[in-house]
Amino acid sequence: SQYEPKDILVLCRGENGWKALKIFNKLTGINVIIGRYPPGILTNPNLDTFTEPKVIFVCDPWPDKNVVEDANKIGIPVIALCDTNNQSNKLDLVIPCNNKGKKSVGLVFYLIAREYMRNKGMLKGNEELPAKLEDFIDLIESHVQSKVESISNAFKDTSDTLEIKKDVRELKFYEQLAKESNKLMDEWL
Repeated sequence: SQYEPKDILVLCRGENGWKALKIFNKLTGINVIIGRYPPGILTNPNLDTFTEPKVIFVCDPWPDKNVVEDANKIGIPVIALCDTNNQSNKLDLVIPCNNKGKKSVGLVFYLIAREYMRNKGMLKGNEELPAKLEDFIDLIESHVQSKVESISNAFKDTSDTLEIKKDVRELKFYEQLAKESNKLMDEWL
């Protein structure tokens, strides 16, 4: 949150983050590139699309390897969402998560958008984002409805109580992950 939106560039070649990044861009004003990385936008000042961000954020360093390479050549720090199969070479900051799933990537960008906007004063206190988590991820309506029914039935059936506790623990884990990631980003940046 120390950087202005124009100084940050977020890229995602994989389709799993496209919906989340569209909402992320709309809310924060941070520049995003969805799909294929246009060669030379960081290294060729003669291009109309040339840009000079101060930090780059990628959803997956493997499919986004060209931008990671270019950023390293010119000394731009790179932050990446990384799964266990990603190598952290040439990355300056790693955010450990499942970077292959739409829900996971959506949740991470929801939390990052919320914390970025709070730190920038775009949200006051505990004010929530104008967009909901569901806007960041692809959910099937019936899936959402079945979760609501599952939670309401859980109060009737004690065996479902364990599932609710698990969901609450996962949510707390991701909120803690977002706080720690922001803290690391603030310390690093």
